[in-house]
Amino acid sequence: MSVLSKAIRRALAGKDPEGDIKTGDVFGDLEVLGIGEKKGTSRHIHYVCLCRACGKEVTIPSYRLKSGASKSCGCSRTKHGHTSRIFKGGTHPIRVWTEMKRRCLESSHRGFERYGARGITVCDRWLDKDHGFENFFADMGPAPEGYQLDRIDGTKGYSPENCRWASLETQNSNRSDNIHIIYKGEDKILAAWGREWGVSGSFIQRRLKKGLSMREIEELAKLHTLGKGNE
Repeated sequence: MSVLSKAIRRALAGKDPEGDIKTGDVFGDLEVLGIGEKKGTSRHIHYVCLCRACGKEVTIPSYRLKSGASKSCGCSRTKHGHTSRIFKGGTHPIRVWTEMKRRCLESSHRGFERYGARGITVCDRWLDKDHGFENFFADMGPAPEGYQLDRIDGTKGYSPENCRWASLETQNSNRSDNIHIIYKGEDKILAAWGREWGVSGSFIQRRLKKGLSMREIEELAKLHTLGKGNE
């Protein structure tokens, strides 16, 4: 393990010796993610940055960020064709893509317990080492203003088939189905019980609110499905 310089140790302790670069700061297409390891004999603090033009992580010395000498990872913006200007006023897909991966893959992430620990995964296409973000952007496109990435089926992972940009109202409606119910010795969410019985999770939820038991709702679901089949 390399020995960190005194300046690096101070920065990790929250005492940035250069004073004015913080996590979340943006320099051109570079968004600061945190302190990086010093390279070579440089006396400057280095920062790990996310390139918002292509999704790559790079380590940049502080003086290059402050002077404006580094504004991207060096990628060709013409090649990528989706610079940060496209996303002005909306949810930035680079940030969405990065956070999606982190909550599914990093046990230290605040959302891991609700995602990765529950078996929620990200498809290989969106995890591709070289083209993961480009694939994600090609599949999802830019997010409409005020919309967020949403999984259509809360029991499944992130993939083109199971994801959409959704309003907060739609997301809340989708989450209303993600209520765990133990019935006949099995623990499933309402959406899963609904799929098994041929009805929606909201069909079950509405009847639970009326005081019906799961046994009664199962019988109603069978009648409901039978009636649809006779139409």
